[in-house]
Amino acid sequence: MLASVTGSILKTIREDGTFFSGCHICPPNGQFHIVLYPGSDSGLCAEYQYGKVSLLFSYPNLYLEAFWSRGVWHRFKDTPAHVVPGGVSQRLPFECGYHNGGMQTDLATLRFGKSTIPEIYKVLGAYPDNPGGVGELQEALSKVCVVFPEAIRFPELRCFLVFVMKWINTEIVPQFSKRFHNWEP
Repeated sequence: MLASVTGSILKTIREDGTFFSGCHICPPNGQFHIVLYPGSDSGLCAEYQYGKVSLLFSYPNLYLEAFWSRGVWHRFKDTPAHVVPGGVSQRLPFECGYHNGGMQTDLATLRFGKSTIPEIYKVLGAYPDNPGGVGELQEALSKVCVVFPEAIRFPELRCFLVFVMKWINTEIVPQFSKRFHNWEP
């Protein structure tokens, strides 16, 4: 699943045909959605009936701007309201970013595996009634940012995540953040 979603986004970026110093760059404007929903064979349908969860990203910088669940858009504290479709949204109590005012993420402690996407779906789908509160939400959104935009930016990270999320139950990688620095295709 991860390979096909990130591959589709990369294809759109490549087809845009914009280059800088010989490398493809993102389109100068626009947004894209990634929609999560429990597949009929996932076993989540009966237990989690949140419907779809939509993730809204910016094409120019690949940043996650908001997510939609249970009929409401939730945007980061530093995301302007007008970027959200329809302009109506709830503001999250933290900013976008891994820093202290944001999701407060230590990348080296995040776990990834076969259950990553279903876990993200459960937390975002239940928000604001998710049992782990804001801390659980921050971790789930950090994983969204790693799994989609960071995996698109860094090919080595993308290959690693595709493998881990297909074959491994759960894994913490102590050297994880080093995979964010290889810009080679």
